[in-house]
Amino acid sequence: MHPDQIHPDFLESIKEQYQNFKIIYGFENAYKEDKWNRILFNKTPHEHNTALWQSPAINELEKSYGSRHYTSQKVNFLIDQFLDYRENHSFGEYDDTVILTDDELLERKERIEFLTAKWKEVQKDIDFN
Repeated sequence: MHPDQIHPDFLESIKEQYQNFKIIYGFENAYKEDKWNRILFNKTPHEHNTALWQSPAINELEKSYGSRHYTSQKVNFLIDQFLDYRENHSFGEYDDTVILTDDELLERKERIEFLTAKWKEVQKDIDFN
């Protein structure tokens, strides 16, 4: 399947499935990734190696995670980040009186998506070894 465009009603669902495919089958197996990045994320081919996150803080996490070479380093990094999330970024999750800005909500959403996706990658590495 090689669409030139995706109807907005289906874009989020297809983005999710595309990310799941890359996690399950490996990022190196993403066929015509430049084209998919352009369609799904409005990324031009020269931008596809950059992180797909809108938040600068999440982009920094992506870079930091990428510098870890061993599975044990990745596990430790992710545990630290999950703990940091619970301590510093989860305020208001169970308290409706806390009002968050759109930027805070976006960063929170991207942070948990990033951590969950990377944790799935690590689990796959552990299962493989």
